[in-house]
Amino acid sequence: MTEAPPRTSGLVRRWRSESSLTQPDQLTRRPPGEAPPLSYAQERMWFLEQYVPGTSAYNMWLAFRLHGPLDLTALEAALTALVARHESLRMRFVTTSDGDPVVEVDPPGPVRWTVLDVTGAEDPVAAAQAAVRPLAAAPFDLATGPLLRPLLVRLGPDDHAVCLVVHHIVCDGWSAELMRDQLLADYETARAGRPIDQPSHPLDYGDYARWQREQFDRGRFETGLAYWRRKLTGVPALQLPTDRPYPPAQTVNGAGHTFRIDAELCQAVERLGLANRATSFMTFLAAYQTLLVLVVRPGRLRCGRAGVRA
Repeated sequence: MTEAPPRTSGLVRRWRSESSLTQPDQLTRRPPGEAPPLSYAQERMWFLEQYVPGTSAYNMWLAFRLHGPLDLTALEAALTALVARHESLRMRFVTTSDGDPVVEVDPPGPVRWTVLDVTGAEDPVAAAQAAVRPLAAAPFDLATGPLLRPLLVRLGPDDHAVCLVVHHIVCDGWSAELMRDQLLADYETARAGRPIDQPSHPLDYGDYARWQREQFDRGRFETGLAYWRRKLTGVPALQLPTDRPYPPAQTVNGAGHTFRIDAELCQAVERLGLANRATSFMTFLAAYQTLLVLVVRPGRLRCGRAGVRA
């Protein structure tokens, strides 16, 4: 069963229509055989991996269930088509003798699932979680790749769990949903005995990375850089009090807290963000920053009938 793709927010549509930097006719495919550069986001992610090597902090994973008889051959054909379609899933990041990262894109080829069978377990779901957890948490080697780890778990004769583990340097949350939708659509096509179409994409992610660096070299980002230099000038570092000293080497140890926000509050947050040309994520992040400021310097805000103000 294929789920609907995520809805494009009004903010994104408006940003795309207004921004001169996002018009597709300004992007061109790079010459054949030319390796793409790293995008600036990839360069940041590569640096973080060098700063704390061997971490799984930037592993992403996407999991869903498949019910009914499974056609493994069709599922592998769909996975192979997915990786062939997106060059970012075939990227590796090699360090030169000068210490700089470069991108190498592997040619398309067959991609296989790692199959785990827990059908004999007393609690197959718990057994699947225990089996997948170390594989999902295993670090990736950015230089050797591949940076996609496909896992298939047999829970029962007609019940399977699909898990795609991928490094954040080649994927993000939006892309993960597209990957799921394309994988399921191609699986249905292959299972029906039809050939999987490989639509010709006029551009790949590497073409965007090349365009992005060209824009920077031409000074197209100077306005935005000047804005943030002005905004951040004189802003003091946030000295957040903690209950434990920082360790000598950075770790990613921590915990999570899951909670639900009612629909009315979510809609209010979205309206506030749209009114200020911000996403919901940016709005929540601003609220979190306000909370941290209150922790460090309590008494900064006053509450009254008009609401909360500085």
